[in-house]
Amino acid sequence: MTRKTAILVCGYYGYGNLGDEAIRVALRDALGKRGIDALWLTAQPQAQDEINRRSVLRVYDAMRRSRALVLGGGGSLQNRTSNRSLLYYLGLMGLSRIARKSVFLIGQGIGPIHGRFARLLTRIALKHAAYIGCRDQGSVSFLRDMGLNALLDADLVFLLPPIEVPPTRSSAARNIVLCLKGTKHEGLICHSRWVTQDKGSSFKTLPETKNCLTTKDTKGSEDEPLGPVPELGDIAQPIAAFDSSSSFILRVLRALRGKFPLVSGPRKPKSEITAHSKQHGTDKAEMVERTVHMLDEVSRRTKISVTLLPFFPAQDLSISEKIASRLNIPCRIVRADTIDNTIHVLEEADLVISSRLHGLEFALRAGVPMIAVNEDQKINAFVAEVKESSGLEIPCINFPSCEQVMRVLGSPPSFASVRGAYVAMHARATEGFSRFVAALEEL
Repeated sequence: MTRKTAILVCGYYGYGNLGDEAIRVALRDALGKRGIDALWLTAQPQAQDEINRRSVLRVYDAMRRSRALVLGGGGSLQNRTSNRSLLYYLGLMGLSRIARKSVFLIGQGIGPIHGRFARLLTRIALKHAAYIGCRDQGSVSFLRDMGLNALLDADLVFLLPPIEVPPTRSSAARNIVLCLKGTKHEGLICHSRWVTQDKGSSFKTLPETKNCLTTKDTKGSEDEPLGPVPELGDIAQPIAAFDSSSSFILRVLRALRGKFPLVSGPRKPKSEITAHSKQHGTDKAEMVERTVHMLDEVSRRTKISVTLLPFFPAQDLSISEKIASRLNIPCRIVRADTIDNTIHVLEEADLVISSRLHGLEFALRAGVPMIAVNEDQKINAFVAEVKESSGLEIPCINFPSCEQVMRVLGSPPSFASVRGAYVAMHARATEGFSRFVAALEEL
């Protein structure tokens, strides 16, 4: 594969989620070292190698000019958050067959995928994939149960190199960093550009709009709504000319127009959906109460300060602000808008409590003790993978009590053991990436 031949990479890029942007940075650097150019599908294209993921014509044109389609990390194939997300990526794989391009998956977290039809579409689409690499054993098992050949690699953030020097902490107070997942707001997007910043990197910081992150004394404001989702169904007519082996593409496109339900059973009435949304909001309100109570209890036993670090401001900033407004101890909400700045914030921590997967992965890279809040199956999967790879046991609970926090603060794992866990995951990610490149070079 020559450097002049680009691949087309898709993921949840351009939405202001630091975890997904870190994936893109890590993958971009790794591809660059192998001499592989890439085009990137993103919600906010601002560079020549970035394509608007909502423009069907531009996406298809980029696909025709590319060597292959690559699903680059994250949890793309799931419908827990919405059917629209799953359909988007299945639709891309359908377009790749029209363009006669191979499909590769690397560092993927698969599922949950609810509904027999949704699982059927996923199996049909992935049956033709040239390579499938999953970040956890649960995802591998899920796909193998479908009769697909999947290999275990790691989350692509682990392609970032380990940190060699242990952090130095000068404050007498114990610093607790919270990375808590907030409420999903459909139609909101944060315009912050998350980038790395080693000097000399080709991935430059781009201008940001305001109101993505605030400090404690800054008032929030409205985010800009997302534009309409592209109607892939509009190109169904040209597809009809293809042979029957491409019939699954038509089914994906029709599903995008709502002709097939993706989740088994009747649709929920609007009243039930509203009730679910209210319940989700109640759960987050309870998390605020429990967090404030726990931190107050800890502060009575030892001197602490609190740093709130929203990884996905469009979702997480609100809950961070609510917690900060209730605390009577030193506290701050940090605008950590680059990978390096985020690592610097975490290096100053004595403990990280996170319900965000990439908050835990960043803490592991920084060599900091952590407690995982198992709000999502990928959190449990991450904890299991770290233990399997290195033996490091990360506490994984519904929400930490004062006693559990004090236990970790009083007897934390060493920097060497935490760093060793990251080194093991980095080695696994590097090995998986090498397998992916080898498969790519066979085209």
